[in-house]
Amino acid sequence: MQGSFIVYLIGYILMIAGVAYGMIQADVPQTWVTVVVLVLAGAGLIYAFSRSQRDKAMDPEKNAQADRMRQQGGGAAGGGQAQGGGAQQGGQEQPGGGQAQGGGQQQPGGQT
Repeated sequence: MQGSFIVYLIGYILMIAGVAYGMIQADVPQTWVTVVVLVLAGAGLIYAFSRSQRDKAMDPEKNAQADRMRQQGGGAAGGGQAQGGGAQQGGQEQPGGGQAQGGGQQQPGGQT
């Protein structure tokens, strides 16, 4: 993840240098060259940062860790017990549904 950010940053810097060089060769005033370079640099940093945040969210190792935490009952507040409620949420057993869904025990014949 860190390596891809650096590669992106190097490529973007080379692109900005090329744009600046082209503007200078076209006799664009130095003030406008500076403005364009700063705007492109700011946009590149914002894009790169948002992209790295998105990559963090899609990191399979971190997602696997979060799944293990949820299965052990250490996830978000009120989790655990197959998300059926339980004592953390003050949930009650619901008629119908299996125990994994927070329901009561099923009676023979489908009655609860």
